[in-house]
Amino acid sequence: MRKTFATGRTRGLQWRRTQLRALEKMMAENEAKIAEALQADLCRKPFEAWLADTATTAAEARYAAKHVKKWMRRRYHLLELAQLPGRGWVEYEPYGTVLIIGAWNYPFYLTLGPAVGAIAAGNAVVLKPSEIAAASSRLMAELVPQYLDPTRSR
Repeated sequence: MRKTFATGRTRGLQWRRTQLRALEKMMAENEAKIAEALQADLCRKPFEAWLADTATTAAEARYAAKHVKKWMRRRYHLLELAQLPGRGWVEYEPYGTVLIIGAWNYPFYLTLGPAVGAIAAGNAVVLKPSEIAAASSRLMAELVPQYLDPTRSR
């Protein structure tokens, strides 16, 4: 993961948007499977599964894909008088590889929700779903490589 991050491919706007849209698509196309997994793990009803895990994660990914360009921009700040005629700015850089350890009570939202932020920031992501929610973990392990770039997300 670190070697793939070092290539710089995750830094671009296009890669970030593509991954975020793929995550949104994954949640939308697999609503029924996600509801079944949450029913098996937590006895959660389909509407609650949609509301608490599927829809919120998809909406977060959609919002991030829409705003990531603005978030990537350099932000200029005024400097003190003694520092003039210099210029000051804040430029946001990805950290590298991010480990996300999911919780058992909302397995999709609390695992993939933070992944949205990490992907939007340009990081490679390692996901570790909770072993307590076994059906959800298996489904995530099956779906994530199908939709997200497997060299940047595991």
